[in-house]
Amino acid sequence: MKKIFVLCVVFLSTISLINAQWLWQNPMPQGSTLRSVKFLDSNTGFAVGDFGTILKTNDGGINWALQTSGTIYNLSSIYFYNSNTGFIVGESGIILRTTDGGINWIQLESGTKNQLNSICFIDADNGYAVGNKGMILKTNDVGLTWSAVNSKTKNQLYSVSFTSASKGFITGEKGTFLKTNDGGTSWIANPADSSSANPKLIFFLNEKSGYIATGSGNILKTSDNGDSWKLQNTGCSNGLFSVFFTDTDNGYAVGESGTVLKTINGGTNWMLKPRCTPKCLYSVCFIDINTGCAVGEGGIIIRTTDAGKNWSLITNGCNRNLKSIFFTDANNGYGVGDFGSILKTTNGGKNWILQNSSTSENLRSVYFTDVNTGYAVGDDETILKTTDGGNTWIMQLKGVEVKLYSVRFTDANTGFAAGETGLIFKTNDGGKKWTIQKKTSSNIIYSIFFVNPLIGYAVGTGGSIYKTANNGNSWISQSGEVTKNLKSVYFTDANTGYAVGNDGIILKTTNGGNDWTMQISNVTVDLYSVCFLNESTGYAVGDEGTILKTKNGGNNWEPQHSVTATDLNSVFFNDINTGYLIGAEGCILKTTNGGERIKN
Repeated sequence: MKKIFVLCVVFLSTISLINAQWLWQNPMPQGSTLRSVKFLDSNTGFAVGDFGTILKTNDGGINWALQTSGTIYNLSSIYFYNSNTGFIVGESGIILRTTDGGINWIQLESGTKNQLNSICFIDADNGYAVGNKGMILKTNDVGLTWSAVNSKTKNQLYSVSFTSASKGFITGEKGTFLKTNDGGTSWIANPADSSSANPKLIFFLNEKSGYIATGSGNILKTSDNGDSWKLQNTGCSNGLFSVFFTDTDNGYAVGESGTVLKTINGGTNWMLKPRCTPKCLYSVCFIDINTGCAVGEGGIIIRTTDAGKNWSLITNGCNRNLKSIFFTDANNGYGVGDFGSILKTTNGGKNWILQNSSTSENLRSVYFTDVNTGYAVGDDETILKTTDGGNTWIMQLKGVEVKLYSVRFTDANTGFAAGETGLIFKTNDGGKKWTIQKKTSSNIIYSIFFVNPLIGYAVGTGGSIYKTANNGNSWISQSGEVTKNLKSVYFTDANTGYAVGNDGIILKTTNGGNDWTMQISNVTVDLYSVCFLNESTGYAVGDEGTILKTKNGGNNWEPQHSVTATDLNSVFFNDINTGYLIGAEGCILKTTNGGERIKN
């Protein structure tokens, strides 16, 4: 049994609020969850969300462009007092302000690290922000300084709205419902509190008429400036996160599982509209009586131009889970994933086109031997081949219900596919015939890699590591003391290699696998893919958008600032600067500077 040595390294982790250098390529315009949308006029609107995302539209929500926020923190709410002056609040007490209509955003000092969930201004000077742990902040100088106000609660506060200079309302968790009659100096529990309603976002159409979306799927309505509230039964059981009225009759509410509700009689009756997405919608806003947008989970944006009768997806691109990515040159690349998905780009990832794979099986690995010839493997022993650059794919092997996780070729004819029950298939004729070459054990083989035509490695469940030195004719176990699943293996030369897997494990060998040394990753999430560009520079990616980079052969692994919380399943670099990541919900990211971040 090989010994696993713990290598002590120094890990420096500092978070700087700097520009991300991993950029979205699918879905577009981006795939981070959006939490709030607001329109300033018939053309200009903004949406904000996770990882510092700010989107702007200049054509009424048809097209959206990413703006520079200067932060990586999640953003929760946006509010514009006029066409020039706007504010955004979010994670870690962040408050951003623009005075030029969103061209530039400046971070203000809030005095708190609590997450802020909502912001509202009474006039040009006076505003309020609310958030976690009962936090209420007040400013009277256009946000330059903020002071805390006693809310008399530690509950999370979701939404704040004022109907006049003196009267305002706050909603929060556990049925929290606060109001003020003195401009926010003091807050009391609203007598109309309905704890069972689980109030979320509050919206006032005018001084008297207001609505609250609730987690129970119903709507609370007031017609007397909040003195009394009536529960409106929508007939919907999904939680609602946002409500918006265009006039006294017509209103909309959105929520869980893509729920969109509409009323044409002030909320007396609510109608469930056909869903165009299964994803949660967190915010809705209308430009006029006909045109509106809703935003939500995974960067989803939907739009209507007929008063909510029909909604169309503005977000475009594949939203299926993607497992593996491979480029044949700087322009041509492929991604494969669930339900037989094969995506191709011919322009370095600017556009990705769904190919006809002729299968609905989940695909888990893709590899090309030249610009035209490639292979994809997946469930039920699926092996596909293309000889025309992905235009057509032909089934080469379709057998029993065994999943294949990895495919690799050593030359144009000789290739290997590995998967469940320790099976390794081999072809010597470019895939015309595949034979079971080796059943290593009952372990699943997740990844296979060849250093040269003779020497190859395979890793899998239970810390299993296998090596061949004779083109796969025999495989010798190199497994050590590690018992965690290993998901990916990569060698930079015949001696030096890396394997990554569950719970952030990274192993390194410098003697051809005779011994494996544990590296310090400083993460506990599962890692799914590893690749190296040279003997020093490498990347590992995994759960929750994790991106790790080393510049010294694995002695130190430092996190790169991700723009997604989705799982990243595969990493591929064309050169030292240009790389791609692929993952869940159709996520494809690209960098042109090695993922480094540029300070503002």
